[in-house]
Amino acid sequence: MENVFKIESISMLHDVMKIAPPKHPLISVVNFSSLDQEAVASMDNVKVASAFYGITLKQLKKGSLKYGRNRLDFQEGSLFCSSPDQISVFENARFNESVYNWGLFFHPDLLHGTPVCSKISEYSFWKYEANEALHLSEDEKQSLSNIIDSIKNESNYSARRSTD
Repeated sequence: MENVFKIESISMLHDVMKIAPPKHPLISVVNFSSLDQEAVASMDNVKVASAFYGITLKQLKKGSLKYGRNRLDFQEGSLFCSSPDQISVFENARFNESVYNWGLFFHPDLLHGTPVCSKISEYSFWKYEANEALHLSEDEKQSLSNIIDSIKNESNYSARRSTD
């Protein structure tokens, strides 16, 4: 049986990346460009699986991501989706700090009771078979990054409201 490091929660993801705890337990937006490079290097060549979904826009300065049996190219910046329990490995990856690399991570419980919950597994981009990341134009990257910033602001606002 292969040795896989399992990230069980959004909080554990933040611990591994050595960043502040998430504002909400079920959803988080992470700015990869501002991560501590030692934290990134500590995960080199480690097989990782998580208990949540991820949508990421990454541009690597060097290295690659192995997802399933395939290596994905992130040199130009690509959108990549992953679902719970899928294994990925960063191979000597270093993020390009001069561009906004982000990840939106959300636990399946966030979708509980919504129409999306019963349909999410039907979308092929969550599967290993979708072995190619989506390459976006600069305008698409900017539009999507603006949406992600709105999600981050809303999840931070919701977390503050629930503690008041």
